[in-house]
Amino acid sequence: MNKVITFILALVIGGLLAIISDQVFAADTNITTNNKGMPVPSAIAPSISTMNPKICKTGVSGGANTGVVSFSGGFTVEDENCARVVKAETLSNLGLKVSAVSLMCQDESIWEAMEMASSPCPFGGALGDVARRAWFKRYPERFYKLYGSDFKLPVIVDKQ
Repeated sequence: MNKVITFILALVIGGLLAIISDQVFAADTNITTNNKGMPVPSAIAPSISTMNPKICKTGVSGGANTGVVSFSGGFTVEDENCARVVKAETLSNLGLKVSAVSLMCQDESIWEAMEMASSPCPFGGALGDVARRAWFKRYPERFYKLYGSDFKLPVIVDKQ
């Protein structure tokens, strides 16, 4: 939201500077031009390109021409899911597989998939059934949403 406000503020300031400079410098010249009936130059939207897929940003640009004034601009928007995948891939390539899985588990749909596959997401360094119990203690509503409101964690039988 701050980028949009900054963009609009920059357009207003730019327009005011154009009007002021036209008034200041027009008085100093002896050249007269007749632009009556001539259209305002077209607003050309800037090209915002992200060629590297690991950047995880998309360019948004636009322009408008009112007949009196033209303006254009642009900004980038980050794709949070893409950034999470790139970070997890980097962690995995560094050999930090549990950290990569933990990062991906921040997405609730991935957490649900891991739970349904009976491989719960790590929790505070814990893995497996211990992690599942920690998740249930912290977020029981996730389990109720997934399995129903009458869900109870299975009792772990010690095989000794």
